[in-house]
Amino acid sequence: MPWFKSVNKLKISQLLFVSHLILVLWLVFTMTYNRYRSEWETGITHAVSNARSSSNAIIDLVSPSAAGLNYTNVKLDSSLKLYAAAEKLIYFSVDAISDFSSTPFAFAYLRKPELVWKTHNQEQDIAQQEAKIEQFKRRLLADDADKVKLTFLMGRAQERLLRFYMDMNHERQYGPLFPLPNIAPDDYLLLPDKQQLVLHLALRNRHQGSIYLFFDAQHLYQLQRDIRWQLFKEALTAVLFSVILIAWATWWIVRPLKRLAGNMSAHLKDIDVSQLSELERDDELGVLARRFKSLVERAQGQMVELEQRSELDALTQLGSRFYFNACSEDYVSQAKRAQQCVGFLICDLDNFKAYNDSLGHPEGDKVLRRVGLCIQSTMKRETDKAFRLGGEEFVVLLQTHQVNDIQPIAVQLCQQLEGLEIPHPQNAPFEVVTMSIGIGFVNAENLRHLNSIDQIYEVADQALYRAKAAGRNAIELTEWTPAST
Repeated sequence: MPWFKSVNKLKISQLLFVSHLILVLWLVFTMTYNRYRSEWETGITHAVSNARSSSNAIIDLVSPSAAGLNYTNVKLDSSLKLYAAAEKLIYFSVDAISDFSSTPFAFAYLRKPELVWKTHNQEQDIAQQEAKIEQFKRRLLADDADKVKLTFLMGRAQERLLRFYMDMNHERQYGPLFPLPNIAPDDYLLLPDKQQLVLHLALRNRHQGSIYLFFDAQHLYQLQRDIRWQLFKEALTAVLFSVILIAWATWWIVRPLKRLAGNMSAHLKDIDVSQLSELERDDELGVLARRFKSLVERAQGQMVELEQRSELDALTQLGSRFYFNACSEDYVSQAKRAQQCVGFLICDLDNFKAYNDSLGHPEGDKVLRRVGLCIQSTMKRETDKAFRLGGEEFVVLLQTHQVNDIQPIAVQLCQQLEGLEIPHPQNAPFEVVTMSIGIGFVNAENLRHLNSIDQIYEVADQALYRAKAAGRNAIELTEWTPAST
């Protein structure tokens, strides 16, 4: 297809336009979100401002009533009309102290049903009022009692007691529906679960006091939903458009780069650069792929040559430490499959530093070559492997049918080296070059539980330490078991 061929000819420099476009889309999304925040905060500010304006007339009415402890004033029909005129007001609660008697003044208003009640009544108030009524009843029984006056006073007391009961009932019924939140004076709080706006304002009497006003905020949350829906539509449009661009860029640029990166992260000898489809491309990715192919092929050739050189220790012709690290785990896996026992021998020349210090390193190198030949002559089977780990330390790996076959090989190594009678005056009491051997071995049954060659290496190293401590030219064995880990 002509259009697809034209796309194939696009250069990475041209694709920068796509990245810039995605950035623009992100900026559009960010600006849309910021507009949402701005409109939402503006809506809140407007709602709070309206609520404060509606509250001023109520505070003007309640403040002098609180100062004079005048409950009658706050229950008048005109007062109820004033409360009802406050737009979206649902409920308010007043808590103040009288300016003249330091008596608490507290009441609440609920729009539906239209109720005003005291909120600070206690059971003891009812008890006192009931006691007063009983007192009036007893006084009425007296012969000289002013029955008209006492009857009037007792009626007043009974009305007050009834109001106490009604107020307490209203508080129990409606008070829990409007728990007062912890808001600083002259501040507000939105209650999303109830869709309410709560203001905490101060009264204007001398002892002040406070009023909590609950307003219906459903319109505010409807505004929030409208803003979010608009934001969602705009963001969805931007995201869909961006996904299309990203998918295209991924197909044409990112995916080939990932393939190249994946090849780079693989082991060098496992990379097959001949299969890279990017080699046929005419753009910068094609140039990169071809140069990568050239670099890998050159590095693979050098690696083959280096591995051939590094597998052998140049001085002793035994396996090198590099070769030991590369093949030791496979050696254990092979023994597991063959259901063999494994022996791990760490051989260390005794007092060899003193030999080098007294006779010189060239003479020491000659001894190391002879030790290498000695170890090679002891290795009879195809599965026997020997390595020089460094300095005067050697490792021998053995596979045997029985664990009892391992120690004789170590004894033969020690005896054969001692039999060379290489003079070593600093190695008393033997006066010749000797070695100590630490053996770690594991039988075929336990070998199944061995997770790493390092586990048996550790027990062999501990055995070597004991051999040195025993006077050198000695052999110590330690069996590895799962409990050794």
